Amino acid sequence: MNCDPVKLKQVFVNILGNAIKFTPADGKVTVAGATDDCWLRIRISDTGVGMRPEEIPLVVQPFYRTSEAYDAKHQGAGLGLPFAKAVVELHGGNLAIESRLGLGTTVTISLPVASGHLEAVDTAA
Repeated sequence: MNCDPVKLKQVFVNILGNAIKFTPADGKVTVAGATDDCWLRIRISDTGVGMRPEEIPLVVQPFYRTSEAYDAKHQGAGLGLPFAKAVVELHGGNLAIESRLGLGTTVTISLPVASGHLEAVDTAA
């Protein structure tokens, strides 16, 4: 796949960081991946606080933070998910979020696979 490994690493740090931050100590965070001839899909799921369906399109907007009391206890500028979405889309992929309040969140990152080989691309230009 053609990618900027530094930017993609930050995407995963942001998403995993959110999953850990919003999941209680007795909860669970899981990471799973799958690939086929066209796509690499990585799924990060948690059993955390979750969010309302109407908040999902908002959390990918810069500086938005959910209004839940649990969220108010955690630091953050509201830039992690918007950054992740932008980077994934710049790589020709998709970032999808499924969530239910009180039950957790799943973020699925789909990235295109190019010719079955890994190749870094320079996104600094």
